Amino acid sequence: MVKWKDKRLLITGLTTILALGSIIHFHLILGVTLVFTHFFYVPILLSTYWYGRRGMIVPILLIIALMISNLISFDFEAFIEDVARSSIMLLVGFVMSRVSERDKEHIRRLEENEQTLKEAQRIGQIGNWEWNIKDNSLKWSEEVYRIFGVEQSDFVPTYDNYFLMVPEEERERIRSAITRSLKNGSVLEIDHKILLKQGAMKVVHQRGEVVLDKDGRPLKMMGIVQDITERMKIEDKLRMANKKLSLITSISRHDLKNMITSISGYLDLGLRAEKEEKRRLYLEKAILNLKNLQDLIDEAKDFQDIGIREPEWIEVRKILEKFRPKVEETGRLFDNRVDELFVFCDPSLERILFNLVDNSLRHAKNASFIRFSVALKENGIVLICEDDGPGVVFEDKEEIFKKGVGKNTGLGLFFVKEALKECDMTVVENGDYGKGARFEIFIPSYKVRYKKSN
Repeated sequence: MVKWKDKRLLITGLTTILALGSIIHFHLILGVTLVFTHFFYVPILLSTYWYGRRGMIVPILLIIALMISNLISFDFEAFIEDVARSSIMLLVGFVMSRVSERDKEHIRRLEENEQTLKEAQRIGQIGNWEWNIKDNSLKWSEEVYRIFGVEQSDFVPTYDNYFLMVPEEERERIRSAITRSLKNGSVLEIDHKILLKQGAMKVVHQRGEVVLDKDGRPLKMMGIVQDITERMKIEDKLRMANKKLSLITSISRHDLKNMITSISGYLDLGLRAEKEEKRRLYLEKAILNLKNLQDLIDEAKDFQDIGIREPEWIEVRKILEKFRPKVEETGRLFDNRVDELFVFCDPSLERILFNLVDNSLRHAKNASFIRFSVALKENGIVLICEDDGPGVVFEDKEEIFKKGVGKNTGLGLFFVKEALKECDMTVVENGDYGKGARFEIFIPSYKVRYKKSN
């Protein structure tokens, strides 16, 4: 394909040759006064506008050719007339070259400003957009394409295509904010998540303003989008760090003191007991409290590690199989019905699932099985852990996830809920009391790779 730069050179060359050819044809061959001299201005204007001062070579060349042809044909009257024409040609060429240089400088500055804007948007991870309300089309700057992880060549930005990249659970909130802005003429300002093709997720900040037509009706909306993923990660880490600090301080000040006091008391009673049976009983209680103390320290450490390691794709079935020996040694059936399920999560997922199993082993003494299964949802899946023990009374279904609730460390289910929250997941207890406990972990679709076996 011929480039525009080459086309300009070709057009300039052809028009110049035609002008020179007309001189030769009329003056030297036909021997008549040159006609169509106004055609000379075509190559002069083209060359001086496209090439600036360098293009002045064309009017100079034409003037020299014109003068030489007049001298050869001894047409001195035409020579005098062409001197005047030549002055005008030079003046036109000079003026056009100045216009060209001014326009090129203006274009250069515009390109520099545009490039500076692009660099500023790239550095600040901010892009601008324009939404045409009438046809639902969107115009994105280059940075918006980068933020959304798509190529300009294979993605058409429209209102509907934009929402395909938003998690389903966030769409209604965004639509409501847009509708409110269009209705009231207020500024749209909202943070939300977007899904990338690679399965990753980002958090963006959107701000837009409504542009009205002459009748006061919404015509379009213009705004900016900023990638605030890293900022949100930092804020989440600070929030989590404060929560961890508060928890560890609380454990150090309260739980550890109580357990150490309890252990010390049982040991003291054991030393003073006269009967062997009593001493053994107190010693067993002291050992049990020591185990609970160790569990408390381990769970506090696991809680402290949440968010430190990067999330990764974890095969759930493989993790669950690690718990089989522990469950089956208690005489219970371990029913693992989870197929090829991969979850994008913090490595603490193993501890989360272990706590659910351990909770069942501790509190459902008469249960005959622990079962893990999967239920499909429109916008994700539910990982289910259930048993056939006594279950949880309705009043305690939320209480059991609070810190300090329970007969042991009081951190088991609290850790489960908080750790899942950091992975954008939720957990609820939905079992029927008297029929068994049923913990349901909801995992959004963008964090799941699932293939059900036949």
